[in-house]
Amino acid sequence: MNIEFRVEGKPPKKDGSQSLWSERSNQALLVFNLREKAFEAKQTAKIEGSFSGLVKIKISIFAPFITINDQHQHVGDLDNLVAGIFESIQPASNNETLTPNKIFDQNPDVAPHIALLIDDDSQVVSLSAEKIKSNLNYYVVEIESIEGL
Repeated sequence: MNIEFRVEGKPPKKDGSQSLWSERSNQALLVFNLREKAFEAKQTAKIEGSFSGLVKIKISIFAPFITINDQHQHVGDLDNLVAGIFESIQPASNNETLTPNKIFDQNPDVAPHIALLIDDDSQVVSLSAEKIKSNLNYYVVEIESIEGL
């Protein structure tokens, strides 16, 4: 079983300073957009729940500015973008001090506590990620189940 979806705009970028889900996060809208597209793709593929077994993931990020040499508008470092996508497709951590951004109230199907595509990013055993120069900002995520669903 596999699922693929495209998201317009930049992917969420994990930087470690605060949770992507936080009420103060400047990445919350990007997480929300990713989760909505992932949820739509799950519905189209008629997938219930999340992938519970091992998965491989392919991520392609398209952007006009892909390196620091392309100005400070560059999309970001690949490792931070991949980490942001991984964080976004699994549930937010059970942290009692976390107050989720109110944007997630707009769609209960993509609420932070839901394991949208994977239960935990430790399930990812194979990863292919690339940045590709393009006139448009968007990214494509493909997840393939290696075992189970």
